[in-house]
Amino acid sequence: MPQGAQEFFLAYGSRARNGAGNGVRSGERVRIIFLLVFGATGTLARYGLDGWIQYRVGSVFPAGTLTINLLGCLLLGVIGQFSLNHT
Repeated sequence: MPQGAQEFFLAYGSRARNGAGNGVRSGERVRIIFLLVFGATGTLARYGLDGWIQYRVGSVFPAGTLTINLLGCLLLGVIGQFSLNHT
């Protein structure tokens, strides 16, 4: 796992195992809240866009799911390439 991901996802767990600290710091609380809010927002947006595309296409084939997955792969590829070129 990349170092940044370890710091983001495992910071609280490692501190709790070592007995250091007395809970979640405020910066970590903000990260967790952002993760929850944007995760829920993204899930609802994906569901709504999938339904809208499927309604517009009007076929039995799950074109909405295919479109959403392809757009997601494209977006992640663009973000990944951008981050690799700007680090």
